[in-house]
Amino acid sequence: MLKSIGPAAEALYVLAERENATMAARDPEARAGLAGELACLRVIRFTVIADMVKMMSR
Repeated sequence: MLKSIGPAAEALYVLAERENATMAARDPEARAGLAGELACLRVIRFTVIADMVKMMSR
């Protein structure tokens, strides 16, 4: 189960990235907010989730 958490989180990030690109194309004024959202998701993916998986695998 732990091995699937990272790839699942990455898949969700990629999905959010694609959806945000579509929304940004429709509404250029939303780009800054969408970029902030992706930055937050990257922190969650590469820091919070990675640390959680390390802790749980001990």
